[in-house]
Amino acid sequence: MNSNTANLPPTPWQFRATSVALFALWPLLFACDAVIDVAAPQKATGTITVLDTGGPKGRTGWWPSVAFDNNDVPHLSYCDVYNADLRYATRKGQHWHTTSIISKGRVGKYTALDVDSKGAVGIAFYDQDQKYLRYAWQDDQGRWQDERVAWGVEVGMGAELRFDKDDVPHLFYYIPSAKLIHAYKPADGEWQKAPMADVTGGFSVRISPILRDNGFWVSYVDWNFKDTELHLASPTPDGFTSEFVTGKRGPGWRSQLFFEGDAPRIIYTSFRQDLSIAEKRDGKWRSARLLQFVANFAATQTAAGDVLVAYEDVGRGAVGNGTLKLLRRHEKLWKHFDVDAEGPAGQYLAIAADSQGRAVIAYYSDNIRGIKIYDEGVLGAPVESAEKVVSPNQPAATSPSENH
Repeated sequence: MNSNTANLPPTPWQFRATSVALFALWPLLFACDAVIDVAAPQKATGTITVLDTGGPKGRTGWWPSVAFDNNDVPHLSYCDVYNADLRYATRKGQHWHTTSIISKGRVGKYTALDVDSKGAVGIAFYDQDQKYLRYAWQDDQGRWQDERVAWGVEVGMGAELRFDKDDVPHLFYYIPSAKLIHAYKPADGEWQKAPMADVTGGFSVRISPILRDNGFWVSYVDWNFKDTELHLASPTPDGFTSEFVTGKRGPGWRSQLFFEGDAPRIIYTSFRQDLSIAEKRDGKWRSARLLQFVANFAATQTAAGDVLVAYEDVGRGAVGNGTLKLLRRHEKLWKHFDVDAEGPAGQYLAIAADSQGRAVIAYYSDNIRGIKIYDEGVLGAPVESAEKVVSPNQPAATSPSENH
């Protein structure tokens, strides 16, 4: 996927290289951080399914986004980078079904999926050719429709989609002109867009919108091309107000917000590849380290309040060769699980939990140049792939990471 990306933020590999170069100095400078006790990993009990492979020259499974509907059916979107398609998958019973839902042009970057209360799926994605952030949904006959949300080069970085209690879709995303945008579409209306904050993100950032009774709260990063800061936005009658959380050690390129009662907590990564948790005590944000050597992660909170964290464990000196692991926090105790030791895996990943707290993790595996599913809800889920709808004149897309 070709684009003019000279001024865009660095790739995950560039951040990893920076982290390795500084690694030796960080422990000396920040040796007094609080550390949370995490048990040694044990073998995970879910099933791993190869969902989609790119073949020896292909590549598929980037920017996955997964969510459950009210019937505990998982829905997944991701980008087939080689064919430049927006792909969709869902599990019905024991079977996963995959298909390309949009193939015209080079599409599928920054996919963001959610399911409303009626089971309708919405997917946001970037159209590389038309330079539009687009929104797709299924009509009453099950046909996929899509529309434009916003225009601009690389509009939609870090995109997250959420439905509110009235099933109104809300999008949160970065644009290259240093703004975090909130967009929503009222019933029978047009997309409304407004800046939340004057901040800079990048194509690999992870932000975290959480719907509360008073509206959406959002954890996000601001990058000044040298350092980063982690911030938290909360709703006001006129929009949002933001507060600074931390700026130590390059925090927040990826973050996940969750709540204990009314108290916000934020899990985040730092440039030195620490995974930490920030919480507010006595009016001040304080952080404690969960793990070291974490490159990428995705997290969710179950209906019972447990916190699940899927992460790419790169290990000491193992940059670019990560394996997939899972943390589960139950009643303030962290359990640890080995999910997939066949790395590199987890450079792109997403996680969701059903009503019983069972996890589904979608993640890119470089070994197969495709996407795998770790599923705690089934004993084994075969894959049934629908025929791709690919234009005969459509060129294969180039890898986004090769152009950022």
